[in-house]
Amino acid sequence: MVPYPKANRIARTRHLDNLQLLCGHCNSLKENRPMEYLRARLVRGYV
Repeated sequence: MVPYPKANRIARTRHLDNLQLLCGHCNSLKENRPMEYLRARLVRGYV
């Protein structure tokens, strides 16, 4: 989850439908990419 002050700078992260609960490893893989990117990496086994 993105801390609220940081989320304030990125308008999209303030929407509840954009928040995802991820472990640190998955969060670092996803970075600022869409969730579909992370799902594709997990399905293909690139973790």
